[in-house]
Amino acid sequence: MTLTATPRCAALVLLAALALSTAACGSARPSDSTNRPDAAPAKALRLYVFDCGSLNVDPVRFRLKREEVATTELSIACFLVTHPKGSLMWDPGAVPDADWVPTGNPVVHHIVLPDLGERDVTLRKPLMAQLSEVGYAPADITYLAFSHHHWDHTANANAFAGATWLVRQVERDTMFAEKAPGVTQPSSYAALKNSKTVLLDGETFSQCQFAACRLIYSGGEPPKFDGCRFDDCEWKFEEAAARTLSYLKAMWNVGAKASVQALIKEITVVGR
Repeated sequence: MTLTATPRCAALVLLAALALSTAACGSARPSDSTNRPDAAPAKALRLYVFDCGSLNVDPVRFRLKREEVATTELSIACFLVTHPKGSLMWDPGAVPDADWVPTGNPVVHHIVLPDLGERDVTLRKPLMAQLSEVGYAPADITYLAFSHHHWDHTANANAFAGATWLVRQVERDTMFAEKAPGVTQPSSYAALKNSKTVLLDGETFSQCQFAACRLIYSGGEPPKFDGCRFDDCEWKFEEAAARTLSYLKAMWNVGAKASVQALIKEITVVGR
């Protein structure tokens, strides 16, 4: 599983296993909270993908026509990453387990959001039941993180309030603003306000070790690395960053080699 920063964040992509070691980096700032014992460590890295329902959507929202898509049902996945250094719950669903009752058949749950938007989510099995099936309970989870704060990614967050929450300051501020965005469900994550929290600035990594990972830069404010170590890492450029490289290649091919070489020399000057 890959954690991808949104356009508002530094566009650095790391493997989910790497997120488990982020709390040890110098840029992380834990808030005051009572520590709890960590769960027994897993023997190896493992990714669990849970069925947290499906969302019926109008393709027009994505600039598509109904005849252009095979289905209007979007899957809602919840992810658990287990690792010898801890466990990470990523996106705990769209509907809190407490808000619906399983029947053995698919259950359609209607949601009205603060912005008065309405959604229908089809549910099959509660998240806690799926966690239990693989031997985990909310109290066993070391870290909690969201791809973003919209309602369909935070539903069971309160159940993981005992975990350490990994979040950017701007994201947390938005979630607990006096008037939260209309696409959120603040009641689903209210308990996180007092959770142990590691604030990630999304741009600076200090004294971190990156091992067997893939780092993808796609543009925007570049990340800063201070005293970091990289072992067996793959570096890739995508989107805007990849287009910049293509432009430099085009410059080289049309006779602007001196300009490209000057840029490379400037980049490689020690101490810059």
